[in-house]
Amino acid sequence: MATAEGTLLLPSLVNVHASPIDARKLQGGCSSRLRQEFRELEMLDDITGRLYDGSLPVSVTGETRYSLISSFQEYVGKEYTPVRMDARLMWSPSEPFEMVDANDLKWEKTLVSHTPTPVIRNITPMKAAEKRKGRASDTFDIKQNTVDKRTVISPVVTSALNMPVGCKWSNNSCVFDAVLFVIYNLWNSNVPLYNAAFTELHNQWLDMAASSFSR
Repeated sequence: MATAEGTLLLPSLVNVHASPIDARKLQGGCSSRLRQEFRELEMLDDITGRLYDGSLPVSVTGETRYSLISSFQEYVGKEYTPVRMDARLMWSPSEPFEMVDANDLKWEKTLVSHTPTPVIRNITPMKAAEKRKGRASDTFDIKQNTVDKRTVISPVVTSALNMPVGCKWSNNSCVFDAVLFVIYNLWNSNVPLYNAAFTELHNQWLDMAASSFSR
């Protein structure tokens, strides 16, 4: 296990003008923002444990971190701290545990108060090109265009080549998409083998996944 006590900091052996070692990187504690992040993670860990044990009431719900922890605090109280939380992260009346909802953040757009002045450009029209006599390059261009028309790739094939392999991502589904992407790559490495393996497991979700992969 890595510890601050067991960490050795060595100065630069190449650049003698390098900045000296800042011991506060290990001994200076964490910032208030980092401490707040650890507190919220501890609360989420406690909520997950209760959900796994079946001791979390159905009234505790939330689609975001803020709403979920706020709902949990309404159930356990503002003063509650998880049992396994480090003493250095504990909050108190002098240092309360306060969160800021991301939905409360406001962004104000600065409007342009003046009307931009249009730029007037003087464009001199070009003269029409004079017709030249036939050149060898013109004959080559005609032949090249004929070849290009005969070698046009079908739009269906092109769209299939440009189609990404994997799930279509959407909001709040990244965890499931990542798992399905791993399962898909495993299945795609040997389709007959894993179709049979999924069937032997008698799992409806794997059967549905294999069926959708084959489409």
